[in-house]
Amino acid sequence: MPLEHDVNDVMLRTTRGGMHMRVIFIGAGEAFDEHTPNTSLLTLPDSYDADAVLLDCGFTAAAAFFRHAPPKLHADGLAAIYLTHLHGDHFLGLPWLLHRLGEDGRTKHLDILGPADTREVIPAASEIAYPGSFARLPFPVGFVEVSPSHDITLDRWRFRFAPSLHGQPNLAVRLERDDKILCYSGDGAPGPQSASLAHNADLLVQDSYFLEKDKDPDGASGHGSAEGSIELARKSGSRRLALVHIARCVRHGRREELMRLAESVKDVQVLIPQPGCVLTL
Repeated sequence: MPLEHDVNDVMLRTTRGGMHMRVIFIGAGEAFDEHTPNTSLLTLPDSYDADAVLLDCGFTAAAAFFRHAPPKLHADGLAAIYLTHLHGDHFLGLPWLLHRLGEDGRTKHLDILGPADTREVIPAASEIAYPGSFARLPFPVGFVEVSPSHDITLDRWRFRFAPSLHGQPNLAVRLERDDKILCYSGDGAPGPQSASLAHNADLLVQDSYFLEKDKDPDGASGHGSAEGSIELARKSGSRRLALVHIARCVRHGRREELMRLAESVKDVQVLIPQPGCVLTL
């Protein structure tokens, strides 16, 4: 299987039975990569019709959502949005997204999960972007504060959270539905708590800003590495690993080295997803 995907649907079946979870990579880039939208994931049950969860929505991810999400999700299909933290490349697409959902006829309640300040920050950002727009949304928005000490269940989605090593508090998430498990780091090198979320994940999606682990051995920069992500996938028993939030100088300037590293791993399937890639777990 190729490591970089331009196809619409790549079937990655686990050995376990049950229903499937689909993951669409809306974006896979870091904050300032002009070629690759900010890292954002759309998770769906077997059907593409509704009950989807969007993980992060940065500057460039909002437009990419409408480029890559199934059309049936463009109005009422989203059940919830989870923000790992409040850096712009993870949340500042929301004023754009909310406004467009309203224009597309959304009427269904939308839950936004995130850090404590989310309830104040999102309406304020919307007011700056489009004055009065948040108050005029034709659908209700609820805010749910998340913390490492409380798991959350929304419909059949189960969320668990843990802090990673990042400059601003960032909560990685373990998202489960039926017997499928997705673990997404948001930003940051894995800390002891966030690493534990990855246990037996069907898909681990990890901040891999650097190529080599020794570029940031203590996580002081607030970002992980491709080598560190591979190490975590092995230790956690994750079945597959997607490298995201790769520094633009690595993704575009050291692509061959990155590919060689990924291809050298035989015990974990390592993926370098492109925007629009769809994985079925």
